[in-house]
Amino acid sequence: MFSKIGVRLAAVFVILLLMMASLALYSSIEGRKALAEGVGLASEAIAESLSDSIDKMLYLNGHEVLNAMSDYLIVKEVSDSNAVFDAMDDPQAYIDLVDENWTSTPLDVVPESMEAILETNVSLTLRAQFVDHYTTDHGMEIFEEIILTNKYGAVVAVTGRTTDFRQSDETWWQSAQERELEISDITYDEATGLYGVCACMPVKDDAGDVIGVANAMINILSVAKDVELTALGYETSELKITTPDGNLIFSSRAYVMLQDVSSSAFFERVTGERGHFSEKEGEADRLFSYATSLGYLEYDGHGWIVFLSHSEEEVLGPATELQIRIATVALLAIVLGAIISVALSRSITGPLAALETATRGMARRELHQRIAVSGDSELSRLAKSFNEMGSELESLYSGLDAKVRERTEELENVNKKLSVLASITRHDALNQITIQKGWLSMALESSKDPAVIDYLNKMETTTDNLADFMQFTSEYEEVGINMPEWVNLKGAFNSAIAGLDLAGKELSVRLEGVDIYADPMFPKVLHNLTSNSLRHGQTSTKISLSYSEGPEGLTIVVEDNGVGVPAEHKEDIFQREHEKGRRSHGLFLSAEILRMTMISIRETGVVGGGARFEILVPKGKYRFADSSHEGSASAA
Repeated sequence: MFSKIGVRLAAVFVILLLMMASLALYSSIEGRKALAEGVGLASEAIAESLSDSIDKMLYLNGHEVLNAMSDYLIVKEVSDSNAVFDAMDDPQAYIDLVDENWTSTPLDVVPESMEAILETNVSLTLRAQFVDHYTTDHGMEIFEEIILTNKYGAVVAVTGRTTDFRQSDETWWQSAQERELEISDITYDEATGLYGVCACMPVKDDAGDVIGVANAMINILSVAKDVELTALGYETSELKITTPDGNLIFSSRAYVMLQDVSSSAFFERVTGERGHFSEKEGEADRLFSYATSLGYLEYDGHGWIVFLSHSEEEVLGPATELQIRIATVALLAIVLGAIISVALSRSITGPLAALETATRGMARRELHQRIAVSGDSELSRLAKSFNEMGSELESLYSGLDAKVRERTEELENVNKKLSVLASITRHDALNQITIQKGWLSMALESSKDPAVIDYLNKMETTTDNLADFMQFTSEYEEVGINMPEWVNLKGAFNSAIAGLDLAGKELSVRLEGVDIYADPMFPKVLHNLTSNSLRHGQTSTKISLSYSEGPEGLTIVVEDNGVGVPAEHKEDIFQREHEKGRRSHGLFLSAEILRMTMISIRETGVVGGGARFEILVPKGKYRFADSSHEGSASAA
């Protein structure tokens, strides 16, 4: 008796030791994961803060220049320049002449006309207020260059050597007149030889009229270095800033401006506006966090991505060391406990192992698992209960499978009966409608009373509508029955126009080389749209089909040069009923067929200019046979 108790106590001791060691090791592993998650979330918040700070600094720096443009001295200088140019016989010729002199002069030489502008009060004021001030007082070269032009696009004031006298041909000059403050994406300034961001704004007089344009080139490196100081919390920390398409703008390590890193492992892990992950860079494992630029106030941002990364070895070093120590101690304790209790534990570990094996088998749905029972101990009673549970589960599961199969067969039989009933009913109804149309035709031929003839015509129209509806139900019944498949556009159109009378119509079809993932009834869509042009185009002489790829996916266009669709009916033509009850089965059926695979349709034509139907196929739902296209994607 004492021996059995001792064995069981020793076995319990070893089991508890194993559990405690396992718990300690598990805790250390989870602690390491929690530390990595905590650092990732914290770095993610820092990256988001840095992204916000960059957008805020760009906006505030641009807004600072915008506020300066309302200064009386600047407004007067631009107004006076406009007056001088207004008085010229040909101001554009003068601008071209000066511009040719500036652009043909080497960058290390300042033309006399430019030197005169550089020494004006406005140029000196702008240089002192924005260039010298930040360099001297803040030790930062925030503004690389500020250019002020009149309404003709000619330079009125500038803070440094620039390449062009004429600025009206620059994109920023055009866009600046449309918005209060326009901040461009990263760009290269030839005059300074630096990369930066253009903050462009209009110069207005007291009446609020635009009299000129200003452009401030903000040094993105100075902005990035300023926010970098708050980001690097570890010795191995690194800050990167990229454009949305993966061009490197800044890195706290040595880098090449606008280097393409889109194929780098860390860039390919970006999936949203912010996040964090572990990724290998070079030979080292690093923790990455990122956040996307979302803009600040009126500045929408350009989607720049801020990456903050740290070496896992440095960040998780303490947790890794603790994990190794816990594992070492746990291993020693387990070995010691095993040596003491191995001979005493077999009476317990054997049944427990059998129970574990049977339990794992049950988890794999091997419900026939049973345990051999002997004796009348607690473990024997447990094994007996386990066997009873297994038998009960096996019985219940077997009965459940049988019931599922039985109900499935019943549903399939009911569906088959309903389908046959609908087909028979529709066939008989169409036969009766055909007979009814015959009687109506005979009644129309024999009747002389105008009122009766009018009623009979209405009855004939109603009968035709009913026949169309029965045909529609037959076609609608097939929508979604079969799995979607890849449909060739050109082949689908060739199938769609079979039986259509296209005599006298000029047909233009450019659908080669593309497949779409759609319901097998997709040719019916092209048939309905082409038929719609034939039936309702009235004055149409031409029908064309083509496709184009855009940011949102593939657009298939079916258009004619007929009367078009009134604006008030562009939406409801795809409803089953429109225009006060008038039925539109063809377009409604087309929209339903497309909706099966998340494809949409809309009408964008102009009344008098023809109908234009656009079928919008999302990314991943089409592919090109020509490898020069890049629209192909999995439709799974």
